[in-house]
Amino acid sequence: MSIHNNCQSRLIEPLDVLMLRGNKSFGDSGEHGASSMPPSPSVLAGALRSFWLADLDVNFAKFSNSNNPSHPDDFAEPIQSQLGTPLHPRGFRLAGSGIARRVDGKLQRIYPIPADLVIQKEAKDAPKPTIYALKPTTLAEGLLSNLAEGQLVPMLQAPAGKAESGYWLSEVGYFAYIQGKKPQQSDLIKSNELWQSDWRLGIALDSNTRTASDGQLYTTEACAFKKDVYLVADISGAPDFPLTGNLRLGGDGRGAGFRTEKFALAPQVLPKNGKLKLILTSPAIFAEGWKLPGQDEQGRIHFEGGSARIVTASVPRHQVISGWNLAAWEPKPAERVVPMGSVYWLDDIETNELQIKDGASLYQALQTLLLTNTDPQRQAEGYNACALAQWIDA
Repeated sequence: MSIHNNCQSRLIEPLDVLMLRGNKSFGDSGEHGASSMPPSPSVLAGALRSFWLADLDVNFAKFSNSNNPSHPDDFAEPIQSQLGTPLHPRGFRLAGSGIARRVDGKLQRIYPIPADLVIQKEAKDAPKPTIYALKPTTLAEGLLSNLAEGQLVPMLQAPAGKAESGYWLSEVGYFAYIQGKKPQQSDLIKSNELWQSDWRLGIALDSNTRTASDGQLYTTEACAFKKDVYLVADISGAPDFPLTGNLRLGGDGRGAGFRTEKFALAPQVLPKNGKLKLILTSPAIFAEGWKLPGQDEQGRIHFEGGSARIVTASVPRHQVISGWNLAAWEPKPAERVVPMGSVYWLDDIETNELQIKDGASLYQALQTLLLTNTDPQRQAEGYNACALAQWIDA
């Protein structure tokens, strides 16, 4: 969500509550299924691609079996060049997704809190909490035996207190963060200002008799969006994607309409004193856990036109994603992901001036690195997206 000059944004307006299930085990008697907000990028990508196939009156059965890339002419344009096949997607990629709301008649994006920001209340009766920033710090010798000499760790300098959750950043606050400034209290938005939970009671059915199963009651969480609050999807590689339409979105295929809108682009940033931060703007699937693709034992990464050293990172506990493969009619493999909002501090950034000329070029080089060896389906679904930001000085 940092630089999307080549993307088209679709504003998605729910017409009903949305059931945006996460990936936690669910189904036993008495359990409840919680929603995931923002929704997994694969949820939005799947809904959008399914809509496009239906809009073009494509035969779903034929498309599901069209996985041989040696027959590109099975479908007319734009399917063959902009959507591809289930196993060999082309063109279309969900480059970014999130939430937006209309403030004083203007659409503004709302952003999750990056992992290097900690929200604490100074007092229980304080109207809004205070924002603190983690800083890469060298620990005193011997404090942590598994750290190499001189290695940095993200440290918090703040009064003793409990971290608050359930907050988002306004567009103004996020843009300030991108430029290396700490957001203000006024930039925080509580999640209950954006949506409310609507719990629904359900009864499991016996698959053979299609009657209610004894003792199989459960609840599911639906999200009811507040007035003038929307989902956003940034689409790249598919210039012919419809400008407007109606989606089946989330559990039970609840209705949502979409239209094309333009949003302010986040500021482009260049390294300052050879330093930058890389922020994951979607969950990421990396071969070596939290490590970026190609990261060596010295923490160095190499990308087109340059290289950089990862000095430390703030990475929350891993998550698990799966999903349902409509074409194969089977579950997708469960995979561990690095959570959205994870932050990597980069220094000693070296670039080839002939190849890396500005912030957009550097961003694109690092984004390409993050997609290295990523499954094409997961790429199309929007995983491993990133943004760049300056280090916070204060």
